[in-house]
Formats: sequence, structure tokens, C-alpha cells
Amino acid sequence: MRVCLVNPPRSLKANKKLIDVIPVLPLGLAYLASVLLRDGYDVSVIDAQMDGKDQQVLNGDLLTLGLSWNGIKDKIEGCKPDIVGVTCLFSSRFPNALHVAKLVKEIDPEIPVVLGGIQPTVQTKEVLANSEVDFAVLGEGEQTMLDLMNGKSHRVIDGFGYKEDGQIHINPKTKFIEDLDSLLSLLDICSHAISPLKSHVCMEDLVCTMFIGTV
Repeated sequence: MRVCLVNPPRSLKANKKLIDVIPVLPLGLAYLASVLLRDGYDVSVIDAQMDGKDQQVLNGDLLTLGLSWNGIKDKIEGCKPDIVGVTCLFSSRFPNALHVAKLVKEIDPEIPVVLGGIQPTVQTKEVLANSEVDFAVLGEGEQTMLDLMNGKSHRVIDGFGYKEDGQIHINPKTKFIEDLDSLLSLLDICSHAISPLKSHVCMEDLVCTMFIGTV
């Protein structure tokens, strides 16, 4: 199966005098990709913030940094995914994560969309209330995603939110990774032929940009 993992572009208020924007490797997606690869899945990573680090779109007082929505949609289509995972760290980033989910459903309504990160963990029900989001991962997502991909019953997947018969169901997070060494290291990730990940791991691509906003 083909898995596409997406780090959405970032939107910020453009009326600040100084904004630090540091596109860095999204570690959550990196570790998730590593365990999926190890289990034999075909994984693609779209890091809209790094891939479009020189792109800026100003809409009113909102500045969006990263790949355009059309660019993201084209990349997702090119991956031909069976499932798409989207990371959403904070509530301020949820609108863009949801926009990515909408793009996926425009490509094919049957492609499942999984949201992970702090926002889906603490506001699982609110996230799943959106029709574009099929599943939510609570906390560490490596084993949860593997269970989902391997066809485990939704009812017994730990730290997992899903919908059944129009109802939202949330399985609490009770299990955590005890052996962190079981996760592949960044050096292991760098050995895989995933160009977005590889470009991040190489130090020369960890870029810090400064944006001087309008007063």
C-alpha cells in the first residue's frame, strides 16, 4: 500500500514586525515514515513548508509560507496514495491541515485521511467532526498507524479516533513506546530514497528565513 504523509504549509499573521520562520524536519512524520518503511509500505512525504520554503502568499493579513494548495494537490495526486496522513501540531495550524484533507477528498473521496499531532490528540472529537477527516491518532502514532495499516479492528487500536455508523468513537491512549531504540534513527532515515526527508536531514537544507512583515 502507498502512504502519503503531509506537513501542511504554515500561515501567520503578517502584521508583526518580525517573524522567525524555521523550516525543519517534522520529526513526527520522519519517525512514522521510518516504521512504515520498515514494515514494507511505500511511503512518500510532502513537507510543504520546506519544499516551498521560498514561496509566500499574502491574503489580507494572513501570510502563508510553503507550497501552494495547487502544488500540494498535484504532489498528492502524483503519489497515488491509498491513505494520507496529515500532521497538525497546534490549533493555529488546524485550518491548513483541514485544507489538505479537503484536497485529498477532491482527488478521491474514498482515500482515508488520518490526522495526527497535538491538536487531534487534545481535541479528537472536534477534529473528527469534520467530514474530510476519517481517523485521528492520539499521541505517539507509530504503532497506531501500523495497526491501522495492517487491518486491525478500529475498536481495539490504542490511541485512535474513528467514525462508525455516523458516531465518533475514541479509544484512549494507554500504551507508549518503551524501547525508543526500536525507532529508526535519522541516519537510518537518510539512507532511504525519500527525497523530501533526505533533503531535510542534510544540514545544509535546514534553512532559517526571516520575514519582515507590515506594520
